[in-house]
Amino acid sequence: MGKSLAGILVETKVRNGIVSEMVVGIGLNTNKEKFEGELAGKATSIKKEFGVSVEREKFISALF
Repeated sequence: MGKSLAGILVETKVRNGIVSEMVVGIGLNTNKEKFEGELAGKATSIKKEFGVSVEREKFISALF
C-alpha cells in the first residue's frame, strides 16, 4: 500500500439515533516534510513527493 497524501474528513453528531449534523472536508498534506508516530511511513506530502513548496492560498484559490 502506498503513502497517503490526502484524505476525506467526516464528523457527525447523532441525536436520538439520527444524524443531526455532518461536516465533510478534505485534508491535503502540502509542505510537511517529517511525519512522526503512527503517520511515519504512512503519510507523505506534495513537497516530499515532488520537491516543491505549495503556496497554500494560491492552491486553495485554484481548488475552488
